[in-house]
Amino acid sequence: MVHHVFCLSCLSFLRYNDNFIFYFLFPLDKLKANEETVSTMECFDRVLMDFMADQRIPGASFIISYHGKILYAQGYGVAGPCRLSTSSSKYRIASITKPITAMAMIKAVEEGRIGLQQKVFYPHGILKHLKPSGVSVKQMWKITVRDLLQHSGGWDREKDMDVVFLPLNEIHKDDLVKNAVPYNECLAKFMMDKKLQFNPGKHHAYSNYGYLLLGLILEEVYGRNYEELIHALLDSIDVGRVCSGQETRQTEDYMEVEYYEEDSSTIHDHVTLPGSTVCQPQYGGLRMKDAAAYGGLVASVYQLIEIFHHLDLDINVKNRLLTETSIQKMLTRPSYEDSEDWYGLGLDIQDSGQSWGHTGSMDGSSGTFHRDKSGLTWVLLFNACSKDTDLDGLIKYGLSKVSSLPLYCWKSEIIEPMATEIVIVRQDEEQVLQVMLPFECNGRNLFKYHRMGYAVAFVDIFAFKNELFLNLLWTKLETKFDTMFRHWKIDQNEFDCIENIALRNVTEILLNKWKILDLSCTFIHDFVIVVIIFVRNEDKDITQSITFTKVSYYDGKEKTEKKTVTDILKQSVCVHKDVMYIVTVHEDLICKKKVHLSASYLNLTPDEFLSELRKKGKIKKGLMYCEFYNIDDKVLVNASWSKREKLNCYQRYGASLYGFSYEVLQSFQRNIPLRMISTYNVEGILNFAGIWSASKL
Repeated sequence: MVHHVFCLSCLSFLRYNDNFIFYFLFPLDKLKANEETVSTMECFDRVLMDFMADQRIPGASFIISYHGKILYAQGYGVAGPCRLSTSSSKYRIASITKPITAMAMIKAVEEGRIGLQQKVFYPHGILKHLKPSGVSVKQMWKITVRDLLQHSGGWDREKDMDVVFLPLNEIHKDDLVKNAVPYNECLAKFMMDKKLQFNPGKHHAYSNYGYLLLGLILEEVYGRNYEELIHALLDSIDVGRVCSGQETRQTEDYMEVEYYEEDSSTIHDHVTLPGSTVCQPQYGGLRMKDAAAYGGLVASVYQLIEIFHHLDLDINVKNRLLTETSIQKMLTRPSYEDSEDWYGLGLDIQDSGQSWGHTGSMDGSSGTFHRDKSGLTWVLLFNACSKDTDLDGLIKYGLSKVSSLPLYCWKSEIIEPMATEIVIVRQDEEQVLQVMLPFECNGRNLFKYHRMGYAVAFVDIFAFKNELFLNLLWTKLETKFDTMFRHWKIDQNEFDCIENIALRNVTEILLNKWKILDLSCTFIHDFVIVVIIFVRNEDKDITQSITFTKVSYYDGKEKTEKKTVTDILKQSVCVHKDVMYIVTVHEDLICKKKVHLSASYLNLTPDEFLSELRKKGKIKKGLMYCEFYNIDDKVLVNASWSKREKLNCYQRYGASLYGFSYEVLQSFQRNIPLRMISTYNVEGILNFAGIWSASKL
């Protein structure tokens, strides 16, 4: 129980069970670049600092190179009280540690100490003292070093647990305390009788525990502790000491930053001193020395970019750490993957092997390193955990403003008339996309773009931080036609009632020679907000109707697929407290002999949506619409396919604002038509999904 909280100008502390915990507060609106900057990078600096202020991150370091040559390095904000962050500051790098562990493992393979196909556990494995038992014993015997490196060992933290965060009292406490067995050995022993979630080598599921085992393997084959092995590996390239972190503020290196969380008053039992000592999560929430192989190292951006240059075969480096053959193995696609992106041996691979890197996140820090197909390599480290994890998307968006770099997108195409809004114009000016337009500004913008010869082709409304926003996609008109934009605010209790004023209004509008082009809905403050775009209906053979439905969410699918002369033109869904509010537009094809086969789905997972997208393409059904939404933190998709739609489309989902904006910039630079956009909220972070016409890719 918290008894008292005291706040000073920049120092706060709280009392918890007779312990005092201190934490510092910083004015995030005064963030600045601390080192000499260049005019061409000022726009990039501003994007990054705006992101830091939004995510409440006090300090950061960034570095970027092009074909191995350092172009720019900068520190932002503060490293701690009375200390500025610089490009030489050191940070906990979290899971960016994993590529370094993988490099050490591949070096051991080159030296003939281990093999990638070598088994891990008893009876024929490297760690013979670890004897599997229980229902998965035969599968565990098959786990190889390669499986651990590729996160295909059989453990899935999404279906079971991330065991590296287990409290001490849930593992072999007697061995740990009385017999002085190291923590990682105790945890590995504890896991020997636990069930695997899939057969090893058949599937990818991210596993910190797998990299913990790799650390044990390295220590076994070299007879030295993990940190000493990393020192030996990196000594030949003269990057300085890369060490494991500490649980406390008292660090071994004065260049290491202090770590912060948005809610620094949150407290936990200390992992190394349980029972009597409490801590903030970033100082005592993880055993840093024991986490060394999967997330416990500390380094600067300069050190990391130098290390990872050794994995880029397009860069000439002295004393390359690994052979070309070994590096190619790290980048090779696993046999169970068939997409353009995969996880190799310690590296997250994109663009069919042309780009790769790794991200990292833990209490008090987050970051990314990325080698882009353009020849650029960058490292970004924060001294707080960013809730928005699309850091490479952020950097790409910022670099799109730098005219001297290869990710630059034409200067005139990005307009930011207000703090939240991003406007992107296609290079041929056939489309304009407005992202995060405040809802109250829609009237002014409708008049502005309509006067310029555009019409709204797609609308997406969403609520974020108790405010309403729109995404609007405009299309250039060859000939003018009448359009109308209307919205309704419907009480949640009256949504599916016959007295619903929106139902009456829309029905009347449809009877007066209008038809619905697009619609979207969202929930805010006990009301459902519905926005609809109407166009004049000149086709007497087409009539439309609209329905408002309220149903309880259930963990399953609602699927309709039937021959009908009525197609679902568009359907929009919003959810509040497990109740789904559904607005559906039906289109009746009068006097048409041709029978359409439509397929509509609710509550698809994103993976199921992608699977259906492939299946429907094979039977020549095109995507009519899709909408991403969330129930709590579960992301779902509402979609429909029809034979009268074009088959080709390209999709992207799970991008944050900056990452999605960069992808739109790239596609608009090539004049690729954007068809749909959808926004959803996951753990307080906006995510974006988009559908493009693939015929011009």
